[in-house]
Amino acid sequence: MGFGMRLALSAALGMFALLCVLFLILQAMVVSSLRDVEDAGLAGTLRGVASGGAESWFVAKGKGFVGLRGSFRRLQGLLEGVKEQGVWNIFLRDPSGRVVLSVYKVDGFRADGPGFRLGEGAALFEGEYRSGKFTGRVRLYRRPLKDREGRDAGDVNLVVKDSPALRAAGRLRLAIFGFGALAVVLLFLLVSGMAGSAARPLRELVSAVRRLNRGNLHYRADTRRKDEIGDLARALQAMVEELRSGAEAAERLEAREREAEILVELQDALLPRSFPEVEGFELDALHQHGVEGAADFYDFIPLEGGGVAIVVASTSGHGALGSLLSGMTRSFLRAYLECGRGAAESLRLANRHLASAMRKGHYVTAQLAVLDPVAGEARVCIAGHTAPFYACRGGEISVVHGEGLALGLDSGPVFDSRLEEVVVEMPPGTRIVLTTCGTYEVPDPQGRPFGLPAFQDLVRRHAPKNSGAFLHLVFGALDTHLGERERPADATLVTVKRMV
Repeated sequence: MGFGMRLALSAALGMFALLCVLFLILQAMVVSSLRDVEDAGLAGTLRGVASGGAESWFVAKGKGFVGLRGSFRRLQGLLEGVKEQGVWNIFLRDPSGRVVLSVYKVDGFRADGPGFRLGEGAALFEGEYRSGKFTGRVRLYRRPLKDREGRDAGDVNLVVKDSPALRAAGRLRLAIFGFGALAVVLLFLLVSGMAGSAARPLRELVSAVRRLNRGNLHYRADTRRKDEIGDLARALQAMVEELRSGAEAAERLEAREREAEILVELQDALLPRSFPEVEGFELDALHQHGVEGAADFYDFIPLEGGGVAIVVASTSGHGALGSLLSGMTRSFLRAYLECGRGAAESLRLANRHLASAMRKGHYVTAQLAVLDPVAGEARVCIAGHTAPFYACRGGEISVVHGEGLALGLDSGPVFDSRLEEVVVEMPPGTRIVLTTCGTYEVPDPQGRPFGLPAFQDLVRRHAPKNSGAFLHLVFGALDTHLGERERPADATLVTVKRMV
């Protein structure tokens, strides 16, 4: 028998138990209906006893009341007529509560509460009744007696035990409870037996899930079963395979992310921690990492005499190789510039070392500007760097072109002959801007690049502002164009402005 068949059988037995519950509810409704009928009948009896008024049963004598001749026999006759309804006794009380007429002796009645109103002044009480040797739980129906003027002159009381119909209904309820208990026991035994046959493979699956929860992804399920348990085992085995593949992919991703973090740390280590102060000039820079593309770096190198060399470079290598090329280029340029070599000579000497050290096909492009604050000029060399070098003054912008070859492609003659040095005059108000291609080639959400013309106009419009505002306004426009996407390549923007 398949697992589904067993569950179906369990559901059928559960439905049987539910039917038992419904039958109990129906039995309770029957009992309630019988009680309603009985209440109506006994209320009619009370009404008949009280219809003649108090004067038909007893008269005042002295300070109390006594029963009329024949009243006792009348009560006995009434009691005989309603005994099949469970009436145990009938008694009448005067206004003071004293029992004047009663078929059987009344020793007392203690109600459980205020009782229930039945209409026309009648009420129903439940409580403990005593009469001679009898003490038990009863229901007491009570209706006021009126005199000729309509005043209360006592009351009529019926002491009622359960009628035979209600007692039979009560016995039926006990039988149903017993039958239900037996059904529950049988259901428990049947389900226990079914659970025992299915427990072993289920325990194995639970144990496997616990091992998976502890990170053990080497579980092998028993997939030979042909029922639903086998289907579950096969599904669990497939999940284990997916988890194992996912865990391996997560480990590789974590390793790549950690590698990327280390590379960012290495690249940040190449960037200057502070900018040199040059009287009459503002120096500032901003760099943002990209998720792919060449590794950029920039540097400010203080020189003798108060000058500063500004370098912006971009490497052909990615990742660790890009960081290595950046570090080598920075070290060579710093070494020669700090020794007093000029811009062009420092690039030529650095190129010879890089060309001999780098593998074929790798290179570094660079912009190098040596700022002379005394002469108010910058000597600019461009080595294969395709991003423009801007000079802005008076709302106009000009581009400094260079025909130099990238560092590392040639060991000497071609590089030396192609490299040229351009002098850029920097009267007050002039701003020079060094950048990389990744700065302005950012795409929008539809993949359209910002573009060089728009970037050039952006630089021209914000060039008159102070350097901090200039950098943040330019990058702000680029970030707005980029939207929620990640920047694909490194972006570097370095600027120097001569104050007015």
